[in-house]
Amino acid sequence: MCRSRGPYVLAVPINLLALLSAQRRRLAEQAEEIADAIGLIDTALSRIDRGEPLDAATFCSLIRDGEKLMTDQTQAWQDVVDQYYTPEEQAEWQEHMADAPEFSQEAYQAQWHALSARIEAALPLEPDSDAALAFVREWFALLEPFSRNATPAMWKGTTRMYDDMARWEGKVDPGFSKPVWDFIMTATPAALNRGEDIGPMPAWFARPAGQEKR
Repeated sequence: MCRSRGPYVLAVPINLLALLSAQRRRLAEQAEEIADAIGLIDTALSRIDRGEPLDAATFCSLIRDGEKLMTDQTQAWQDVVDQYYTPEEQAEWQEHMADAPEFSQEAYQAQWHALSARIEAALPLEPDSDAALAFVREWFALLEPFSRNATPAMWKGTTRMYDDMARWEGKVDPGFSKPVWDFIMTATPAALNRGEDIGPMPAWFARPAGQEKR
């Protein structure tokens, strides 16, 4: 659903055909690059499986394609983040996350994908159900590297960015879909209002008044 941005929102016409066509072209280009990279990896895996050595050209192509895909995704994320955080706020992010333990981003992202897929497969769910609570607890357990270091401003800004996911979904991969995010945003306050323990939270986080953690 589109959100109104004030009384002048209709004063600027939006060429949806041009906008969507441009986005489709960009996604098609990315899909082609990814398909080429997968094909190259499959060829390399086949050679390795047959006990054949990789030639220098193939090896260099694998490295180059992998670096390009990572660079493209990093830049895409930067473009999204720039919409919601000032350079000063981004510097604050880096400062507060500097002490976060190192871990495999690929493995971490895979965990988010797996959780998102299970939640989406279970939807619709009653937000105050036991199944919903279990998913909320898994969510905040995965979020712990961030929540351990997040300030109130970081927490609020991140929530605002993901609330607005419809604007940038498809450009970057957050690890979960908008329906999953919306479910978590409904199920979390439902659990807190019941006084449930939802998992690791920032030290400054205040539970709803009168609710003790169970």
